[in-house]
Amino acid sequence: MLKKLLFVDGAGKMMILLGGMFFTIVVVVNAYYLKDSEFHWIIVRSLLMVIIPALLLPAVVLVSVKVPLFGHWKNLIAHFFMGLLFVAIFIFTLQSLLIAWGGYNIFQQDMARIIKMLERQLLLSGSMAFLMYWGIAVLSGLQRYYKDLSELKERSNKLEAQLSQASLSTLKAQLKPHFLFNTLNMVDFLIHTDPKKAIDTVSKLEDLIKTTFDTNQPDSCTIKAEIRFLKKYLSIEKARFKDRLSVKIDIDEATEEVSIPCYLIQPLVENSIKHGVGKSMNKCTVTIRSRIQEELLVIEVLDDGDGPKKKPERSNWSIGLRNIDERLKLYFGQGALLDVGIRKEGGFRSSILIPKKYLLL
Repeated sequence: MLKKLLFVDGAGKMMILLGGMFFTIVVVVNAYYLKDSEFHWIIVRSLLMVIIPALLLPAVVLVSVKVPLFGHWKNLIAHFFMGLLFVAIFIFTLQSLLIAWGGYNIFQQDMARIIKMLERQLLLSGSMAFLMYWGIAVLSGLQRYYKDLSELKERSNKLEAQLSQASLSTLKAQLKPHFLFNTLNMVDFLIHTDPKKAIDTVSKLEDLIKTTFDTNQPDSCTIKAEIRFLKKYLSIEKARFKDRLSVKIDIDEATEEVSIPCYLIQPLVENSIKHGVGKSMNKCTVTIRSRIQEELLVIEVLDDGDGPKKKPERSNWSIGLRNIDERLKLYFGQGALLDVGIRKEGGFRSSILIPKKYLLL
């Protein structure tokens, strides 16, 4: 109960230490005021002054939980009076036990001595009991506050995770019709130029579509799995461009098992083929590579085609590029991004940059 109340590890040891210190203080104070009493009587009295509050502690904890100190300003007033009640119960119980134990009845003394002893009891025992009550009430209030804060944060994290997951799923779903439209467009082109190859391509397309529209497929996959999917897609593109398209895949083994959103690389490859290979009469090479570079995972799609000659402004990015950038930030955080530009040697570059700290390597 005390460990739960304090909301920290090692609360039991802490309370034993505090209890020992409190008992030592009580013994010293009683020894000072009861100089003429026998030592064993001082110890008995001191033990009672420690044991009684300890026995009343569960009731104080229960009241503090039922009436949170920081719940309302009226609760402060309620605890003030309950603190006084705690002091009254403590002193009454202490005096009753002292009478029962050794016949030490202060009411058998003269009035002046009774008043003096009651004042001493209130100032010494009463103040200690009052402070003890408020200590428990404050600790209980803090425990309740941090518990509510923790539950609120947990609910907020769950809602944020659900929102991110929904956004990722929406962005993934957005890619599917876009991908299907472009692929069917390609098959339509082959039907008019090479019917036999079109028939073979349709068979490959069927397998690709089954993979893409599999409802049981998760929203994320390893880079290795993404490359397997890309090879199927590229086999169809090669049928379209014949000898004009060459593909080079260079995936560092250290990055193969890194988890990324599904279909993260495919739109970049499609972009290079459409704007690079599609607009060039010469043979073009599309390179897909990944590596760990300092504190970043870098996934790049490069081409040496006759595509854009100027780096596109972010505001002019295609749906595919904006989609990738959004998915990166949802999946990995604001530190992950997509960077595009023109290569010095000619062609286009698309780079996915993910801080290594976000990865499970």
